[in-house]
Amino acid sequence: MTISISVPPELNGTSLRNTIRQLGFPAQQTALLFKSDGVRVDGEFVYPNQPVFAGEVLELSFPGFESKGKKRNNSFPVPVILYEDEAYLIAFKPAGIPTHPGKKVAETCRDSLETRILNAGYEAHPIHRLDAETQGIVVFARFPYAQVALQKQMTSGTFHKLYEAYLFGTLPARSGFIEAPVERKHRGSYTRIVREDGKRALTAYTVLETRTIDGQTISHVFLSPLTGRTHQLRVHMLYLGCPILGDIRYRTPLSTAFQERHCIPTLQLNAFRLSIVHPFLNKKMDIQSRPLSDPLWYSDSPVVPVPGAVPIW
Repeated sequence: MTISISVPPELNGTSLRNTIRQLGFPAQQTALLFKSDGVRVDGEFVYPNQPVFAGEVLELSFPGFESKGKKRNNSFPVPVILYEDEAYLIAFKPAGIPTHPGKKVAETCRDSLETRILNAGYEAHPIHRLDAETQGIVVFARFPYAQVALQKQMTSGTFHKLYEAYLFGTLPARSGFIEAPVERKHRGSYTRIVREDGKRALTAYTVLETRTIDGQTISHVFLSPLTGRTHQLRVHMLYLGCPILGDIRYRTPLSTAFQERHCIPTLQLNAFRLSIVHPFLNKKMDIQSRPLSDPLWYSDSPVVPVPGAVPIW
């Protein structure tokens, strides 16, 4: 995989090696680029210590993710690609399939978003994941350093995901934060709970609208995980007494009865918006996918917009 980067004015006259380092590539990766003869400047060979100048184009060749030589399986649906360039694919994951194929499932039956991406002819791997029950945006890297570069943003705070959800109940305020530590229910358990000895977990929320159906309040909200704990949004909403509709793991007897009565088949949680800074283009990207369909569209109950409700960003 080859990417092209124009030398910015502030690096005019800097050595080729230091220019690549200043562009954000770690020392080890830079050394490997030169060792594999993977660097050209305006198509020409340049020694690492030679200066480069503003406007010249660096061509950096990275080894991509190696093809596994799998035969195409026509039973897998074609993935929905929201964005594509030399470094990344951004795809939509439907509810009901995992991000990665399950290890305990036969190879021919491992349906997942990653399987569908590979089956469609792309060599790329997911940088993050969504729960199998959750629909929404997932980013794939097309070569190893692209994966490392974006994963750094997940810890530096420039990788933002915005979710929408339908909740059973009413949140304590129009907007706010919940900070409650999350940990496994017990050793070996996949279920998480809020526990004092858990890992720090912080979620921002904004209420968009509420409605009353069968005497119960349903809230349409935006949620943003400011930390990345497993099942964080689902655990935090249950902790506030407002489980996400359609959740069969984090629920209450009342929410269970309501979703069964109204035939809500899937988790009403959608990672529909992603904001990142492209590591190689050095520009902010805002990717959006389809919104959730109203699971209670048939209801005649009035929708009450919350005054002043705005997106989290």
